[in-house]
Amino acid sequence: MLKVTKRRLMVAAGAMALLVATIAILKSLFIVAVLDGYSMYPTVMDGEIVVALEHWREPNLHGIVVAESDELEGLLLLKRMAGIPGSSVRSKGDGPLITLGQDEYWLSSDANRYTGHEGTIDSNDFGPVRREDIKGVLVWRTRLFRGALSEGDVEEKFREAQIRAR
Repeated sequence: MLKVTKRRLMVAAGAMALLVATIAILKSLFIVAVLDGYSMYPTVMDGEIVVALEHWREPNLHGIVVAESDELEGLLLLKRMAGIPGSSVRSKGDGPLITLGQDEYWLSSDANRYTGHEGTIDSNDFGPVRREDIKGVLVWRTRLFRGALSEGDVEEKFREAQIRAR
């Protein structure tokens, strides 16, 4: 039988305080989310767990970031950085050439090459985002679900998304 002593209570309280502090620090440094959707196929699949480092790394061109858009309040997006301040991008791949301003970043869905920009949501829909809208840079993702869907299954999901978007 375990005897409860003042020392054991103090050790347990200290361990709990350390655990709570560690969780608070990790929560302030990282964004952890489960991807819902296929717009980053084949890089990141629906259901994969992603971890992004908040505020401590500068987003790189062609890197993957977690961002918000004023158009999609409260929704976090996982997208590829397709344009940085001063660069030029084409809207929807063949649309007008857009030169990004001082604090503008262009975000793109990897799946656009499969969908023709239908069924995905990115800067082609809501325009460039500001640096303050980029919440973190992807540092880790699971590979547990990679390959769980065949390419035909993913194409079917895209068709369903395109129908819902209309």
